Amino acid sequence: MIIDLSSGWKVTQDVSDLGEKLHLWDGKMVMDRCTHLFSDWESIDRLAALQVLFSDHPYYGRELRYFNQAPWWYAIDFSFNGNPDDAAELVFSSVDYYAKVWLNGTYLGEHEGYFDPFSFDVTGLLREKNHLAVRVHAPWDSQVLEGAESMRCYSVIREMVKGTYEHADGFIQRDVNPIGIMGPVTIHSGRSIIANGFNAVSSLSDDGKGTFTISGRTIQGSEPVKVRWTLTDDMGIPAASGETVPENGSFSVSSEIDDPAIWSIPERGKPTLYTIRAELVDGKGNVLDAASKRIGFRSIRLERDKTRTEFYLNGERIFMRGTSYFADVYMSEMFRDRYLRDLRLIKEAGFNAVRVHVHVEKEDFYSVCDELGLLVIQDSDFNWEHPVSEEWFAHGAKVFSAMIDFLKSHPSIICWIALNEPDVWKIFNGLAGTEDMKISDEALLLSGRLLDVLREKDPDRPYIKASREEDDPESGDTHTYTGSLATGTEYTAIANTKEKLNTEFGMDVPGAPESLYRDKRVFRRIMPAWENIDEIHEYQYKLIKYYIEHYRMQKYSPCAGYFQFMFIDLCPQSFYGIYDYYGYPKRGLEAVLESGMPVAVMARKTEDGFSIYIANDLLRKLSGKVVCSVMQNGISIYSASFDASCAPDSLTQIGRAVFKADGPYDIKLRFLGEDGEVISENSYRKAFEEMHHIKGHSQELDNELGMRLFYEED
Repeated sequence: MIIDLSSGWKVTQDVSDLGEKLHLWDGKMVMDRCTHLFSDWESIDRLAALQVLFSDHPYYGRELRYFNQAPWWYAIDFSFNGNPDDAAELVFSSVDYYAKVWLNGTYLGEHEGYFDPFSFDVTGLLREKNHLAVRVHAPWDSQVLEGAESMRCYSVIREMVKGTYEHADGFIQRDVNPIGIMGPVTIHSGRSIIANGFNAVSSLSDDGKGTFTISGRTIQGSEPVKVRWTLTDDMGIPAASGETVPENGSFSVSSEIDDPAIWSIPERGKPTLYTIRAELVDGKGNVLDAASKRIGFRSIRLERDKTRTEFYLNGERIFMRGTSYFADVYMSEMFRDRYLRDLRLIKEAGFNAVRVHVHVEKEDFYSVCDELGLLVIQDSDFNWEHPVSEEWFAHGAKVFSAMIDFLKSHPSIICWIALNEPDVWKIFNGLAGTEDMKISDEALLLSGRLLDVLREKDPDRPYIKASREEDDPESGDTHTYTGSLATGTEYTAIANTKEKLNTEFGMDVPGAPESLYRDKRVFRRIMPAWENIDEIHEYQYKLIKYYIEHYRMQKYSPCAGYFQFMFIDLCPQSFYGIYDYYGYPKRGLEAVLESGMPVAVMARKTEDGFSIYIANDLLRKLSGKVVCSVMQNGISIYSASFDASCAPDSLTQIGRAVFKADGPYDIKLRFLGEDGEVISENSYRKAFEEMHHIKGHSQELDNELGMRLFYEED
């Protein structure tokens, strides 16, 4: 039996934080006698972030701070008509951030986090009429690094392991700190049940053998039970089966199959998934409960040294064409259909990989990535500054461990990132390029604790110890904002640079013009630069295109891929997306569609024209011809055709276009297969002309809106 407790709740804010002492959890207090202590109980329509439920504009505004200044209480009364002696479990899918739970006056326990489901054994506690109470708090972190107070957004010491959800650096507006019960709450009961946390992980050996492990807990009645499991392929045909007997309320079993169908990305195969179903059965073979997981068999490894940082999928080197993803400020507003929309658009844009940036998405996100065949690099919530005590390290490692347990079954996840940009405040204190930019001992201690967790929990999956630390032997990636965040620079300054793997680059621009009218305050902020809006969007296009082609022209020499920052804006304010918050494309999408597909035909300037290259990320040879045209005022002044043949997974120079042109010109390239079908095409507006940093854009923030400033320049 499953009792859905996702509706029927009421909430109150405990403005004096006295609810526990006054036994608010027992449901007996008469609230209208305590107006100086509590707000009135208010019914809510659904379980979601409290800011979304109660604010007219939850993405910015000083009034949002009151949501986090004191705890909130949730209460619900519900009926139970099952057997009171049955096994029973109370399951929360997501609560942000600190939670304490009482059922019928009995304290069940507490939980810290926002992404992972947690549960309590409530066997024997359910009655015909029940009262459930939850205290939820997500306070503001208050401590700041000594001497770095003026850059609080980078130097605040993050007591909560909440990643980008409490940054106040323009990702999340200063006054936003999500809080609340974010998703479904259920009670699961029966004679014996499989408890929350059933899991299955899989791997693929070098000789093509698939190995998998099933594990879980049971809450049992008095009768003996066993676990019967079956592995089925994507056609529902059994591939393996077995059974085991739980011991002390838990079970774990490992098995293997020969020559399984391989999980891969679509440009290299098929994202084939298997389903593992575990059934809890009694002595007569009756099924008492069941749980299932989908897994995929694939191998992944990361090779790195001073000259390279390269991923291998199923034994073959792979060039990563990635984007960063942060779906929404409020995780409660994300559902499977919205993930499916975004992830299909990511695939259609030519990306084969996604970096989940310094937070954890709902499990639906990872399931859709598994199904679509998108690779995922998963950040932890550890970013910039954290406490440095041994006690806090142990505490942080516990939350990190919960993330690994929550996500490790997904074949799409190919790499963990333990820390993101440790000690980033140093950059803003003028220490960039100095000896003091080395990772601090405190950050190294924290990363060491997190890597210890990984080695125990998920030893076969690659990791990056500290993202942005290119020279670190356990990291090896870079973040580059030349021409955008790096004030006073031009994007062409990267021309002679080499990067092994770039996991952040991009340009912050306003949303599409169609969207900017939706929020009057955001629109007013952008109005001073309205005449330049087209130029602003064109600059994003130029910058992203230049970066992508820069990395693809260095394929494996030394660059093994890139991750554009980011795919979609996480709020209505301006941000780095190539789609805005409302799903309208910005000009940057055009750059990705031209230069970021699995096969890209590109032009590189020479003294007397340009060279033509084809980047082929497919594992098959491509042959045909490339036709090119140079145009001025829409009329071709030069055209040519070149025979083209490129090996699998390669970068090939096809030919050189030699011509003279006075003034700006445009280029069109088209790679045709032997059957005449278009394999790839590209175009260049005002080819090879650098676009200087745009007018009307500042790296400063509007502190009230949490967005880049746009203004009218002299």
